[in-house]
Amino acid sequence: MDCAWPKDLLVAISFPPYAADTLRVCEQAKERGTQILVITNGPLSPLGRIADLLIDVNDAELKGFRSLTSALCVVQTLVMGLTFGKRHRSRKGVPGQAGPDLTYIDC
Repeated sequence: MDCAWPKDLLVAISFPPYAADTLRVCEQAKERGTQILVITNGPLSPLGRIADLLIDVNDAELKGFRSLTSALCVVQTLVMGLTFGKRHRSRKGVPGQAGPDLTYIDC
């Protein structure tokens, strides 16, 4: 994986059954110092142990089919918060911090 760096943020979304490729990419990114935001069904998810920030989403499931409405709403809120939050701060981020600061999401 040559596209993730310490100043990047990887957003991984995975629910049971967890995709092995998603876990493998997250592990490779973590080794490179990339911060990882995980959206999954709980902290006991295989991605939970390597996440810098975990958002627990519990979507309804019926007969093996999962509604992704909750997860998509979380993603939309994060994107809007990051987009409109930039109006209130400089693009440089927090002094002395290597990567993205997830505490400054305006949502």
